[in-house]
Amino acid sequence: DEQRTLVAASRIRAGATVYKVPRRAAFVRAVPDMHTLQVGRREHLDFAKALPLAALTHHSCDPNGDLRVRDDAVYFVARRDVAAGEILSFDYNTTEFEMAAPFDCRCGSANCVGAVGGLARLSADRRAAIAERCSPVVRDLLSASCLLR
Repeated sequence: DEQRTLVAASRIRAGATVYKVPRRAAFVRAVPDMHTLQVGRREHLDFAKALPLAALTHHSCDPNGDLRVRDDAVYFVARRDVAAGEILSFDYNTTEFEMAAPFDCRCGSANCVGAVGGLARLSADRRAAIAERCSPVVRDLLSASCLLR
């Protein structure tokens, strides 16, 4: 069974917005699953329904993009220049405090964390390294947790 993925059709410059997933009530739910993204304490945006191609964006511990969670939408923004044909990726730990469907990472990066389960499951050093790239709700949940104490 071949895994589907999202690749850059052409070169993408660092800082460019690649796609936008609308944050509409019809796509937000209380219960997370493997295709949702945490946008509030108890709100999860269903990527597979809101913008099906966005659900094909891979995880990487050294990603070429970040997701920026805003009130109107979630934006995929290139962190660096991305070559045509390159798989688009972001660090799933930056958008989930605790994942509904954790998995073993096989990204192959020198920074690989081995298991992807959300920010709460990372080491203190790794949480600190990616904190500025985390979505606002994930940063808020971290601040409210005992993980900072």
